[in-house]
Amino acid sequence: MEFLTDWKFWLFILTVLGMIINAITHFRLVTNDLKHLSNDVKDIKKEQVCIKNKVIQLSEDVAKLKGKLE
Repeated sequence: MEFLTDWKFWLFILTVLGMIINAITHFRLVTNDLKHLSNDVKDIKKEQVCIKNKVIQLSEDVAKLKGKLE
């Protein structure tokens, strides 16, 4: 009888440890807020503003050149 009691106790301990590991991995996957992606998006927005300003300047320069040639 003592063997069954010990066996059930260790089975219980293994089950609890498995549940804890499962919970940790579940919350790690579910609560991933993707901070690295939000930082990349912020950088892309900053670069997009610079590119937009350069395109506007180029369009003004082309308009001036086009006006001089015609």
